[in-house]
Amino acid sequence: MGESKYNLVLRPEAKVAAEDMKRRNKIDYRYLPVSYDMEVVAEQYAEIVRFINKEINIDLSVVQEETMLQIKKTKEIIGDFPIVIGHSAVCRPYNLAKALIGYGFNVQKIYAEEVAAFEKESF
Repeated sequence: MGESKYNLVLRPEAKVAAEDMKRRNKIDYRYLPVSYDMEVVAEQYAEIVRFINKEINIDLSVVQEETMLQIKKTKEIIGDFPIVIGHSAVCRPYNLAKALIGYGFNVQKIYAEEVAAFEKESF
């Protein structure tokens, strides 16, 4: 890792290590936390492109369309079946819940010990 050129940080716990690598090895990083919101994911891909190479053109529209199709199919299959999300299963349970609710899913409960600072905007 010390010879890496770029560092993408997905979890807040890793920011300390990323700062250390930046200081010691001059490896710049971007903090792009896990998100289940497609608009945020698209923004994050754009940030990765700017970070790595401004000349790359990535069109996510086909992936986004397929993702929406799969979300709609899943919603048709499970209908209003209640969904429970646990913090041990996903990095950002509140962000996932917010996204699922936005797609029309029936999220009933979230099990988490606390609302982490990086989850506040989804709470």
